[in-house]
Amino acid sequence: MFFFSGGAAAQSRVTCVGDSITAGIGTSNPPATAYPAVLQALLGSSFAVENDGHSGATMMITGDVPYTQVIQYDSSTAWASPGGDVVIQLGTNDSKAANWVHKDAFLADCEALVRHYQQLPGTPRVWLSIMPPAAPTACCDIDSSVIANQIVPLLQTCAASTGAVNIDVFTVFQSHMDTLLDGVHPNDEGATALAKTVFDSLSKTPSVTLTATPDASSGAAVTLIASPTAAYGRVEKVVFYDGPSVVSEVTSSPWSYTASGVTDGSHVYRAQTIETAGRKADSPPVTVMVVDGVPVSTQTGVAVPTGAAAGAGANDKGAPGAKSASGCAVRSSAGHVDVTMPGALFLALLAFAGVRRSRRR
Repeated sequence: MFFFSGGAAAQSRVTCVGDSITAGIGTSNPPATAYPAVLQALLGSSFAVENDGHSGATMMITGDVPYTQVIQYDSSTAWASPGGDVVIQLGTNDSKAANWVHKDAFLADCEALVRHYQQLPGTPRVWLSIMPPAAPTACCDIDSSVIANQIVPLLQTCAASTGAVNIDVFTVFQSHMDTLLDGVHPNDEGATALAKTVFDSLSKTPSVTLTATPDASSGAAVTLIASPTAAYGRVEKVVFYDGPSVVSEVTSSPWSYTASGVTDGSHVYRAQTIETAGRKADSPPVTVMVVDGVPVSTQTGVAVPTGAAAGAGANDKGAPGAKSASGCAVRSSAGHVDVTMPGALFLALLAFAGVRRSRRR
């Protein structure tokens, strides 16, 4: 096994479970050129990657070298226990005729291995990598047809049944077959392509956007609609906030909530999506002002401070990194007609409305 670390104090752990391809057989210097080593360089110092590949290892416990019976099984379990990510890439050696006679056990053994890592105390994310294809002239009794036609579909089924996520190295390598030195093991170039494919999956993050549609005809009601996307697994929950307060939690599509009887003043709404394994993402804020029971929508990404109905000194340029908008939409309580006006004018009108209300009192 090889351990790679960027040296950061608090690092997210990545455990690379696999066979000789993971171990780096075929590369010029496995400690530096195996795909986990390249992955470490791509992920950077906030991650620590461990190479737990064992040459000849099989997914099936009835194989000639079951992964569950090699020392890397224990070391990978210990490394993944606090959490992080586990990338499993096994199945190439299972295609050997002597092993594939036990093919009926492959799916169950795959599911058991995935769940073993999922159930560790830190509940790591588990990725099931679909190995590179083998050439028809592959070495080592590897059967390219068994891999392509039987093992690949089983790996997809295994991921679906356990909630793991596939990394499709198989498809990527259709254009990298020339990097397989013996029809099985990638050279340095192939290991880099493999590492980049894994990196692309691990580095994705969930995302969510939010729209707020005010409706003065319904007693100052505001409908919040979130559009969440999961990077791993699925969207488990969307939480809607009004300022720091949770106003609703939604666990299935449609990801929406209608707030009724919204009080006068500034309401800064945002949505937070939570995906499988707990990663979160927040939407840019959407501010809704309610004046005299009439909701008014401002631009996304700018949080108008509470009590800013007077609008004095408000920044119309938007927050750093937020989307800019040249105007604000106002919905009339009479005809419910949307009107667009420049942001500065919009805030000036809010100021006027605030003064007008105070004089009436």
